[in-house]
Amino acid sequence: MILHNRMLSIGFILLALAFGAVNYASLPAEIPAHWNLAGEVDGTMPRLWGVLTLPLTMLGLLLLSELFLRFSPRGYRLDQFSRVVGLLINILVAFLLVIYAVQILIARGVHLQMERVIGLGLGLVFLLLGNYMGKLRKNFFIGIRTPWTLASAEVWDRTHRLAGYLFVIWGLVMLVAVLFWGSAQVLIWGLIAICAFLVAYSFILYRRLIGFNNGDEDG
Repeated sequence: MILHNRMLSIGFILLALAFGAVNYASLPAEIPAHWNLAGEVDGTMPRLWGVLTLPLTMLGLLLLSELFLRFSPRGYRLDQFSRVVGLLINILVAFLLVIYAVQILIARGVHLQMERVIGLGLGLVFLLLGNYMGKLRKNFFIGIRTPWTLASAEVWDRTHRLAGYLFVIWGLVMLVAVLFWGSAQVLIWGLIAICAFLVAYSFILYRRLIGFNNGDEDG
């Protein structure tokens, strides 16, 4: 991963830890840890774990990406597009940082709507992800990994270009839904439908381009 991308993620993690430490003494013994689709708290955890869980998750995501970069098999190397991987990790770590900050503020009694924050955050995440999906190259860890995208570079590239457009559209729709209607719960099913469509698209495209009656692969 390119150094400045790695350092930005580390900066987000340190910022989260600092924010948790500054607010720790003001937090109750149990803090909110999970919200249902209606935005109601339906799960809590002890203060210490509540403060540490998301920063540790952010760190785990960064370390996992480093492992993927170092140990991906030949022909599926992530270091060929490590800059894109670094940008995607930064986007996800930044999203978790926002969720973490809102979690701590809600625990302190600040009136914020977590479901709207998550909705807006997811809309922005998919809007940004969509701009980079077409730059991902065939690998086992990141992207639309179906048997047919992994078997064909052309199927991979065309499926990810389409995914990029769909993610951008879905992200924009989700932002509008949250901003003007206050909720985007129904759109979660839209994301599931998009993922199912992309799986089917990769299968149909592979069958049309290559077929299943020969052992040839285009790599």
